[in-house]
Amino acid sequence: FAMGNAEIEVKDYAKYTTDTNLESGVGKAILRAIAEDL
Repeated sequence: FAMGNAEIEVKDYAKYTTDTNLESGVGKAILRAIAEDL
């Protein structure tokens, strides 16, 4: 997972992206990982 405010190179490398910390990105990433059994 790359955070929404990450550098573009990081986002390009990451398999998944999520929102920024201010937009609860970590929580959303955790919920997605659980839902998709990642």
